[in-house]
Amino acid sequence: MVNWFTICLVGYVVILIPYWLSLEHGRLEDMFGERSRTVGNVLGIISGWGFFGFWIGLWISPQTRFMLGYELFTAWDIKFTPVNVGGGLLLTAIAAYIGIKSVMELGLKVSETHRADKVVTTGYYGVVRHPQYMAGVIGHFGVSLFLGSRDALLATPVILIAVYALCWKEEVELVKEYGHNYLKYQREVPMFFPRR
Repeated sequence: MVNWFTICLVGYVVILIPYWLSLEHGRLEDMFGERSRTVGNVLGIISGWGFFGFWIGLWISPQTRFMLGYELFTAWDIKFTPVNVGGGLLLTAIAAYIGIKSVMELGLKVSETHRADKVVTTGYYGVVRHPQYMAGVIGHFGVSLFLGSRDALLATPVILIAVYALCWKEEVELVKEYGHNYLKYQREVPMFFPRR
């Protein structure tokens, strides 16, 4: 029997390689010259969508399910409870709102290709430096709770390490590209947890 959860978890980690490469604009330019932007954009789009595709796979793949409270109804062998549904939908709605607003502030093209034209410091980017990833982690907890995805919740440390590694790499590259402007932004705005 195919273990879809394991495939998605391995895919989630392996897709970080082209994602990481898509952030290295200088190295891509050295390797591909004039075509570097196209290569970087393709790597960014494939790895970005792949990253979230495998993440979704972690939630929906067959796995042990849990339920908090009494069962409201069952669908697709998942038992839905008021806590799972209410808590999951609340966290997922918060994550979706922050994620969509952040993409709108940054722009879909920049979000897909990982190539910013400038340092964005407004909106959610004025509160945390990585609101899309923060929203992804909140959404991870929300969807895992909603679906009762026990194994996805158990994989949370892997998810947090992967997200942190991507944020760290993005920041290394953004400091190379924007220097003092990005260093100033780092000093003023926290990475994930908003200040009071």
